Amino acid sequence: MISVDSHSIPDVILAVCFVFLVVAVFVATFYFGGAYVFSTIKERWHEYSTKHKIKVITRLVVTTAVITTLVILSAQKLH
Repeated sequence: MISVDSHSIPDVILAVCFVFLVVAVFVATFYFGGAYVFSTIKERWHEYSTKHKIKVITRLVVTTAVITTLVILSAQKLH
């Protein structure tokens, strides 16, 4: 347990608020980026040819696979 003297309580509260803010910005970046991509695809989906639809789906699957692989590799312990 971290001991906190009475003079540093505002500093601790400020630090906790900053951490929440940074995490919220990080999550929002991916959320709004993904929402933008998917809303653009949804709006234009009916205009795409079959070949272009396959291309879009392939790119989404590859991108998701790469991101998932990087997350899994970064979560593993180094030897």
